[in-house]
Amino acid sequence: MKKILRLIHIHFSALFISLAATGCIDDSVTTSGAAQPEFSSDTISLGTMWAGETSPTAMMRIYNRGAKGIILSRVAVAACSGGNLRLNLDGMSGNEFHDIEIRANDSLFLLAEATPAPGFTASVEVTANGLTHTIPVSGTTISPMELTDMTFTSDFTIPAGSSVRIGGSLTVAPEATLTIEQGATLYFRDGSRLTVEGTIIAGGTPEAQITLRGDRLGNVVSSIPFDVMAGQWEGIDFGDASCDNELTCVSMLNTRSGISLSPESDIALTNCRISNSQSALLTAQDARIDATGCEFSNAASALLHLSGGNTQLTRCTLSNHYLFSFPTGAAITLLGDAALTVTGSIIHGDGPELSAPAPLSPAVLFSNCLFGSNGSDDSNFNGCIWQTDPLFMLDLDNYVMDFRLNPDSPARNKASHARTDRFGVSGTSLGAYN
Repeated sequence: MKKILRLIHIHFSALFISLAATGCIDDSVTTSGAAQPEFSSDTISLGTMWAGETSPTAMMRIYNRGAKGIILSRVAVAACSGGNLRLNLDGMSGNEFHDIEIRANDSLFLLAEATPAPGFTASVEVTANGLTHTIPVSGTTISPMELTDMTFTSDFTIPAGSSVRIGGSLTVAPEATLTIEQGATLYFRDGSRLTVEGTIIAGGTPEAQITLRGDRLGNVVSSIPFDVMAGQWEGIDFGDASCDNELTCVSMLNTRSGISLSPESDIALTNCRISNSQSALLTAQDARIDATGCEFSNAASALLHLSGGNTQLTRCTLSNHYLFSFPTGAAITLLGDAALTVTGSIIHGDGPELSAPAPLSPAVLFSNCLFGSNGSDDSNFNGCIWQTDPLFMLDLDNYVMDFRLNPDSPARNKASHARTDRFGVSGTSLGAYN
């Protein structure tokens, strides 16, 4: 967290210095048609936007690389339809500007934001020395289905490919089933939660995965996306005896409390990604969990916190590289008489990998797994690889949390049989990805 705050401080400090700095600059101006501005990008990208709401702010720099100043005779919003676009040029707000000088070897900042409607399109025109440059404005506008403080007392289906924005509490009552079809995305507002007393069936595919995430779009600042920020919504609570829950090719991201399973509940997870929680990723008490090909990554506490119950993990990746603090719990934390069988999986990352009462129960068994820690096989560990880096495709400095394997990973070709991962790739690697 300190690193991110420091980067934010550096970003704004650099922006202020760039805007405020002055010096001994040649004040002469050229009117030659060959003297033209250059742009930091070909497109002003607003990213993903909510219809009817202010978009994330995009920034572009307009450079004068020449030895003399140039005059931007006109900078204006052009061809805007389906909403409106607003500009800020060198600290001045408006939709059109005239006779703006860029000194020699200097630049200006152009900021843009929109309030889009469906079908939003726009461009910005910059004219200098008789030549006009047209810069397209790109972005995707979402017009979601809105669900706020709703209880499903009968079966309900969220259609394939739809976008749903959820506020408050969304509850699936006992005896009701919520079906989420492939390609749907559920955006949860701050403080919102999904409570399942009945059943949830989420059927994504490698080509059309389902995503459950917060509703913040764009970047916190500069290159730091909201996608790395945990705590944007509460998570999913499964009530007592909630049964026959199935999640396939589902990504669940950026929660406060992850998944919580009450006694006698059960869930089957296949090719899912559960990532980035402000507490544990998955907490279960006397529940039944069957996870195959799943990624459990990045939490302030444990990845899996299991009290009693029965858990089966097959070809899963468990790795904690939480950005905002060192993890306070082990990747897998076992309490009470928890039964756990882990096969063909990877357990690696920051913090301890396993916390359990000693001696380990015979009901705890790891077979053909790769660990980052040092250890040796015994009655609880069979055919495991110890003290080995799986070589994930991570780039922590740039917030890239990609737990797929590098080509020379020691986890490749170590599983007993082939299976297809959530990206549709078949292979015999340990962990969630081939």
